[in-house]
Amino acid sequence: MASRRAVITIAGVGIASLMVAGCQFQRAHDAAEAQATMIGMPKEQVLQCMGSPASSATAGATEVWTYNSGNGWTDTFGTAHVSGGTYSATAVGSSISTKRFCKVDIVMTGGRVSRINYSGPTGGLLSGGEQCAYAVENCLNEAPMPVAAAPVPAPTASASPAVAPAPTVVTKSFTVPGY
Repeated sequence: MASRRAVITIAGVGIASLMVAGCQFQRAHDAAEAQATMIGMPKEQVLQCMGSPASSATAGATEVWTYNSGNGWTDTFGTAHVSGGTYSATAVGSSISTKRFCKVDIVMTGGRVSRINYSGPTGGLLSGGEQCAYAVENCLNEAPMPVAAAPVPAPTASASPAVAPAPTVVTKSFTVPGY
């Protein structure tokens, strides 16, 4: 009976570990996606989805807003060495703890996002950037607002008629081994 309980406990711990790892991978993916999809977003929209930055700096037409992100996750690694004889034992151990966090720098040029940089111990070996997703996740479902278009001048009588360009067709082919 005790061995069955141990198997169920180990299985439960294994399933919980996989669920936590799955969340970390998703957050890492979201952080990487934000680095692409937020390009072109106006600073007013960044304020709306991320809130006020922790700090900001300006150099010419370039502005950098910095946000702190993370959930306080701490990684702890330890080692121990035990030695001894029949009547005595000596144990020596050590551990190192590292807190995960992310500093998110939103770089804007001309009032629009031009780059997003992440720094710090942002995740694990396979989940790099996962701590950065907490700051940018509210912006993922928002497409950047379009840039206001300049008015198009009315055609003049002497202008030649415009010819539409031919459509471009792109095809890709690939072979799947074994099929």
